[in-house]
Amino acid sequence: MNKMRKILILLFLILTFSNLIASITLKVGIWDDYPLCYMENNNPKGIYVELLNYIASKEKWNLEYVYDTWVNLLYKLQNGEIDILTSIAYTEERAKIFDFNNVSVIDNWGVIVSKQHINNIIELSNKTIALMEKDIYAEKFLELTKSFNLNNFTIIWTNSYEEILKYIEDGKADAGIISRLSSIILSKKYSFVESQIVFGLVELRFAFKKGDEINKTIIPALDYHLNELKINPKSVYWKTLNKYLKETVIPGWLKILLFIILPSLAIIILIAFFIIKTLRKIIREKTKEISESHTNLLKTLELASEFIIATDLSEETFLKKVFDLTLKLVPKAKSGSVYFIDQGKIRFIDAKGHSLEKLKALEIDAKYFYIPDKTEIVDMQKIFKNHKETMPEELYKQLKSATKKMKHSILSPLKIDDKVYGILSLDIPAESTESFSDIDVQLVDYFSKIISAFYQVKIYIKLQGIFLKNIVLALVNALEAYDIYTRGHSERVALYATQIAEKMGLDKEIIRKIYWASLVHDIGKLNIPHEILNKPSKLTKEEYEIIKQHPIKGYQILKELEGLSNIAEIVKYHHERWDGKGYPEGLKGEEIPLEVKIIAVADSYDAMTTERPYRKALTKEEAIKELLKNAGTQFDPKVVEVFVQILVRKAEIVVKE
Repeated sequence: MNKMRKILILLFLILTFSNLIASITLKVGIWDDYPLCYMENNNPKGIYVELLNYIASKEKWNLEYVYDTWVNLLYKLQNGEIDILTSIAYTEERAKIFDFNNVSVIDNWGVIVSKQHINNIIELSNKTIALMEKDIYAEKFLELTKSFNLNNFTIIWTNSYEEILKYIEDGKADAGIISRLSSIILSKKYSFVESQIVFGLVELRFAFKKGDEINKTIIPALDYHLNELKINPKSVYWKTLNKYLKETVIPGWLKILLFIILPSLAIIILIAFFIIKTLRKIIREKTKEISESHTNLLKTLELASEFIIATDLSEETFLKKVFDLTLKLVPKAKSGSVYFIDQGKIRFIDAKGHSLEKLKALEIDAKYFYIPDKTEIVDMQKIFKNHKETMPEELYKQLKSATKKMKHSILSPLKIDDKVYGILSLDIPAESTESFSDIDVQLVDYFSKIISAFYQVKIYIKLQGIFLKNIVLALVNALEAYDIYTRGHSERVALYATQIAEKMGLDKEIIRKIYWASLVHDIGKLNIPHEILNKPSKLTKEEYEIIKQHPIKGYQILKELEGLSNIAEIVKYHHERWDGKGYPEGLKGEEIPLEVKIIAVADSYDAMTTERPYRKALTKEEAIKELLKNAGTQFDPKVVEVFVQILVRKAEIVVKE
């Protein structure tokens, strides 16, 4: 009897515990983040909702959905008013406030959207930008602008990405920051342009109230089911992604991985570095030319110039700061102005001691102004006498009313390609007994050259960037039109290769070279006969020998192109092998440049996981095994190790030896 009683008690406890587990009710926060989570006709919808409903049905959880704004949901989760928050980016900072599950549902990143093309971060100067409050991409964007000391823009805070797009469409904001996925989905509803500047790659997970006891039950179960679902290509996970993403323009490979490297950020950093390097060179050269008696002054000048470069790169703000500093370092000048010659008209940018408001209102033909070819001291009484004789009477009165009486001025031309496009002017008042010295002239000339160099560099960078980008896109488009098997291949290889390079901690310039080389690594195939390149069956030995010529052909194309010659050799060697059995030159081991070894691994992985008429694509697990198998023969073992770590983490798979 005692034994039977113990059995009954045990059964009772098991049933009680089962009922307790089955009775778990979870309050789940959702917000307007289509297609990840949203409310439609008072019904919760989206990728997160359907996945959570499926898992809850398996675990016998009861779900109560709470719909609110993103900011309110964050507070509710922190205060314990909800148990789970969907579609939230994991960061180390947020992990201090909330608990997170370990398996991401999907990856995403931030983009800049606007009515017009935005090619670099500096173009956002003096713009109104719409951001979503407490949004991870807004935070990452502000970190990016801070790193470039860009702070002269106005922020409008909103509650959703759709609200941001409404502000842009209504003309209330010049640009906005939203997620890449939302940009693709909402492009059908709103008219905007997505920039190529990307940032803030994050994993989107589930978040929970920090330290809640129930998390010990929920989180392991959630991660277990997500792992199982993501491994099975026929599971509800992939069906749900396909259901919500099939109408978008996202390629299939992006639906699975949904992540991107940040080449644009690297390019912007390189641009800023180039500007600073160029201006510092000018400072050093000019410093040597000026009298030793002004050493301390010129050191101040150099430091001040570097400060200007670091604090703001927008044209007019930069110009005003240089003008202000020039006046400070030539204290005998009590007034001055800086103006552009714009389509034959004088356009004042800044003035001190004169009425800038009145000067800006004037419409003066440049023919009435004295425009020197070099920096010099001029007698302003003679200049104004000439104005009186040549200008219309009313215009002369307006100019005289807008300016303070001057004795002498230093006029210094601002030039681009030896053409004067503006003037920097410093003035001594008529009542002063002081006069400008030769050193004063040198200082003003020095500053005008800094301004001119700044504008020349910006123009050069802009032209070079557009030119290089157009060349690469034209080459890639031509190749994809010619070779049906390479469509999307180059972009994927660039994606994988730059991710490996970043994981290895390589220099930004090297990562940039790897990115561009990856995009054009197969460009030599344009010289391979079309019937061989697109042959639907296995190649003959002779045909394969012809195919093997494409790295040399690519090298010959690229080495003649300005801006791409530095990646020609990378393209030439991208089929070399670690064991020396590759082509065209049979390089071995460390003889092969690191950039080449990285692209070789990325290239082979994409080829293995892409379906061809004569063979099926390998699964990720199978491709990873092949990489590991060939590490130390075909591939550099270190590069394979890094890439496998990336793939295993992203795909959340376990590779068995």
